[in-house]
Amino acid sequence: MLILRNVTRPARIYIQVPLLEFRGPGVPSGLEVLENMPAPRLFKTHLPMSLVPQGLLDQKVKVIFIARNAKDVAVYYHFYNMAKLHPDPGTWDNFLENFMDGKVSYGSWYQHMKEWWELTHTHPVLYLFYEDMKERYQVWAPEIKV
Repeated sequence: MLILRNVTRPARIYIQVPLLEFRGPGVPSGLEVLENMPAPRLFKTHLPMSLVPQGLLDQKVKVIFIARNAKDVAVYYHFYNMAKLHPDPGTWDNFLENFMDGKVSYGSWYQHMKEWWELTHTHPVLYLFYEDMKERYQVWAPEIKV
């Protein structure tokens, strides 16, 4: 059960917390869902900061950025790319070299992390690492305010 905006009912996660870049047949896009939601809105994205709509940044929205360890991302990404809808990622060694050089379909992990980190200088961003988030909930949870 998802509890948001004082509503307790079974909810489709893509409606309650849309993935900004999602688009699928017969389902409203993440951006369409977001545009039709009352404030305060909550959404998620895997986009690099440079591709997030400028209007959101102009509003100085509050951001919770959850970073993953590069090693975890590379392992997940390699096996995810083995899905039939992606090109063959090749051997682990070749893939890892491409990943480290930013020559993968989602671009450079390092650039992605850097862009979001730089946003912390101008916007209210809570920048967390997934591993810390799991281990130190009591430390970061009080920092989240609507």
